[in-house]
Amino acid sequence: MLGKRWDFQFENRTSLPDPIGYRMTLGEAEGSTLSSRKTRERSSRHASIVESKAWEAALAPGKSIGMTIFMLWMGGSSPGIFSILIMGYGAINTVKSLFGLNAAFASFETAKVNVMLQKLVYVLINLAALGYISYHCAHMGLLPISSGDYIAMIPEKKVLEFSTGIVT
Repeated sequence: MLGKRWDFQFENRTSLPDPIGYRMTLGEAEGSTLSSRKTRERSSRHASIVESKAWEAALAPGKSIGMTIFMLWMGGSSPGIFSILIMGYGAINTVKSLFGLNAAFASFETAKVNVMLQKLVYVLINLAALGYISYHCAHMGLLPISSGDYIAMIPEKKVLEFSTGIVT
C-alpha cells in the first residue's frame, strides 16, 4: 500500500524540549547551590516528620493505659475472676510492649534520627502502667506485702518448761 504511516526514531533524545512545567536541567541551569539548599530543606523537613512520628509511637502506650485503668476500676477491688483476668491482660501487654521497644522504633533508627528521648518516654509510660497494676494487685491481696503474709516463715519457739495443774 502506501508504506509506513508512523516512524519513530529514538537515537537523538537529547534534542527534545522539556515538558511544559518541568525542567530536567534545573540543577545545572541555576547552579548547584540552589539544589543543595533544597536538598537540605527537604532532608530537614523529612527529619522533623520522622521525629514527630517517633513521638507518636512513644506516646502510643499512654493511650491504651487509660482504657486498662478504667477496666481495672470497673473490675473492683475484690479478687474476682474478671478483675484478675483484666489485670493479667494489662500486665502481659505492658511487658510485651517493654520487650518490643527496639521493634517499635526500628523504622525510625533507619532514618538517622536520634530517638533516645522517645524511647525513654516509652519505657517510663510502660513502667508507670506496670507500677499501677502492681499497686492494684497489692490492694486486692494478691501480692504478699503485709507481715501476716509471712507468718508461716516465723520459726516456732521451743517450749522448755510447762506446768500442769489439777482442778478439784
